[in-house]
Amino acid sequence: KQVAELVGERITLMGQTLQRNEIVAEWSDAERALEAGLYHLRHLVQAWKPILSKDILNRSMCYLADVLMSLFLDQLSKATDISTDASQFVHSLFSKATHDLLVFFVDSKTKHSRVWERFVAICKFMNMSLSDVQVGLADGVFRSVTGPELSKVVTSCFDDSPRRKSVLKSLSQTSQ
Repeated sequence: KQVAELVGERITLMGQTLQRNEIVAEWSDAERALEAGLYHLRHLVQAWKPILSKDILNRSMCYLADVLMSLFLDQLSKATDISTDASQFVHSLFSKATHDLLVFFVDSKTKHSRVWERFVAICKFMNMSLSDVQVGLADGVFRSVTGPELSKVVTSCFDDSPRRKSVLKSLSQTSQ
């Protein structure tokens, strides 16, 4: 609840501003929200580490990280048009999150996270061209992302073109 309160309220407009081609206040708010969420998790792991077993600590931190990552993924799913600048911003923000969150997992084990692989895949996607996405599909980079979810992000990030249609067709075939 505390993570949702710290982060969720600060990023309520992030998804709506991803069509912008310049840095907007909502992007700065998202960066500050991530920092607040990470600070809170850092405080919790320090308080819990001497008390909880490694396994319980890792499960707890994975759950809390899932809450944090889901809040950002939810905002991304609200976007209908994502500019190139916004894609780079999201990639940078998600990269920072994945780097900093790994510190909280005991022995870097993310197996108890239900969102980690999806979050990492979307992070990678935000720095890809359509050709890279096509290769990523063949290589299984996006196996943790549903076809409809990935189709929505492809449609939001890339202009209508034969290449985009080809990627969307590949996605629809793998979803069946």
